[in-house]
Amino acid sequence: MFAPCTSQRGTSSWPLLGSRAVKPQNRGHCRATLASDRTPAQGEARPGWVEPILASNSVPAVTDRAVVSVVVGSDDDESSEPMFLAELILEIHALLFEPTLDDFQNLMAEIVTQFQATVLSVSNLVPDRYFDAFTRPVINNKIEEKTCGEGPSLSAMFKDDKHLQNIILQIKETVYLAFEAANTYAATFENFRSFFRENESLDLDALKKEEPDVKFFAEQMERYHRQHKEAMAIKQKRNLGLLLIDAKKLKDKLIPSPKRCLEVINEMLPIIAKKKVAAILAEAQDAKFKLEFLPTTTTEYVASLMFLDEIQDRIETLEDDSKVVTKMYQLIELYAVPAPPEDFALFSTLKPSIVTVRNAIDKSVGERDGCLVRFCQLLDQDVHELNEEVKDVKRESEVTGIIIF
Repeated sequence: MFAPCTSQRGTSSWPLLGSRAVKPQNRGHCRATLASDRTPAQGEARPGWVEPILASNSVPAVTDRAVVSVVVGSDDDESSEPMFLAELILEIHALLFEPTLDDFQNLMAEIVTQFQATVLSVSNLVPDRYFDAFTRPVINNKIEEKTCGEGPSLSAMFKDDKHLQNIILQIKETVYLAFEAANTYAATFENFRSFFRENESLDLDALKKEEPDVKFFAEQMERYHRQHKEAMAIKQKRNLGLLLIDAKKLKDKLIPSPKRCLEVINEMLPIIAKKKVAAILAEAQDAKFKLEFLPTTTTEYVASLMFLDEIQDRIETLEDDSKVVTKMYQLIELYAVPAPPEDFALFSTLKPSIVTVRNAIDKSVGERDGCLVRFCQLLDQDVHELNEEVKDVKRESEVTGIIIF
């Protein structure tokens, strides 16, 4: 009669044949023998000699301590080689694993089912006529009736085997603990997911139409360069004990995100900086021309003196604008933003132009009193000429008979 045998490692699925148990030998090699340990003579048929062998190095033993403690190990930890690979996937709404925990659990259940199906595919030996010599022995020239029945049901044994069910439960718990550690590790990537979500939601086309200030450029360039550096520093693989986490897909998807934003910023900054330089230079050149212009009429003196008052207030704004532009070009140099060489050549003339205007203002302020004297002289002359014209008009009117009141 068949029945499960028990060894030091727990209940085994190897059968008993007759009344003697199958004894494991040679460190895990399990050998099933006949009820009689008689060695057949040479040439004698050996109908009951069955030797299923289970190599100890092919299937690891599972004990009551089969639950694996899952800890985060270092990449160089050779004492704990991971058994499974899981990919960390980056999405806007969440960080996911592929395969998922459910995929792993379903696959493990399928593996167990396939193992059981493989064992169940082996026919029961008791009904086999090959073993009639043992199940229906000939006594006194009479074939005895089979008294051992049809043998045990392996499917029923699987259901009743508490040790087997405990192993299956431990496998599920081990996989669950492995994913608990994986989720803890994935939580360290929340910062990456956060800036990835923000970058993907940014309307870059609308940003190109704006003209941000230098503070915006400084903050955004520092931010995107830091994000790119952090993304590049992500380790592609991390050993968590049972699982090896592969972040290659996450890294490949994350790195282009800050780079895409940087490309837009790098495109905008030189254009805006050049535009501001051109505007300041144009105003400075116009101011220099007006300050150096020598008025010859009363109207020109009035315009020159009024402009001198205006430019004394305006020069402060121009100097502030030039400082802003200087910071922009400092950012261009700091972050190696591509810019045409002629833009730098144009920027190099900015400071001298502001200094020239400032000197022209100081000179004009020093000559202001002299200008006022000449203005008064010209004004007196204009008044005299106006009086003469009035007299001429009056004389002409008297000649023509026009009465002027």
